[in-house]
Amino acid sequence: MSYFRVYILLFLVFISVNGHSEATKKNQVEDIFIWKISDELQLSAKEEKAFGDIHRSLNKKKSELNEQIKTLQIDIKQKKPKLSALEQEKLIKKNKNLLLQLNQVNIEEFDSTKKILGAEKFLEYLFLKQELNSKFKSMILGGALPATVVSGDKSKNLDTKPVVIEEK
Repeated sequence: MSYFRVYILLFLVFISVNGHSEATKKNQVEDIFIWKISDELQLSAKEEKAFGDIHRSLNKKKSELNEQIKTLQIDIKQKKPKLSALEQEKLIKKNKNLLLQLNQVNIEEFDSTKKILGAEKFLEYLFLKQELNSKFKSMILGGALPATVVSGDKSKNLDTKPVVIEEK
């Protein structure tokens, strides 16, 4: 029954995200992700607030860095034939620096989340995050990615068609 709720939740996210601006969509998906993690890990109100604040601020940093990388790539493509060897090296170093900053944000997320949740809940968080990301990508790509959940030593494949139960 738990998987059914996850599919319903993801379906609702998909529907609500379809009709809004990109920023609103990101915020809604982020809020639902925070809610789902908080619910699954049974976080206290204090833990949920701290987790949500950190998650939102680090996602904002990630978005800004990704936007800078995207802008840099567009600039490189537009200037490509006109760049000198020195300018090319500068742009390569700038791109590398942005990627290093992005990786540092991921490390900050890892460390700060572990500090808030503690070791046991943090390990569950890592699993849940991977599972939710996989399901979300699978849903967006139309089921192209296999969604497998490992619970204990049993592996369950979630790529089965849903069963429709009709009420009479």
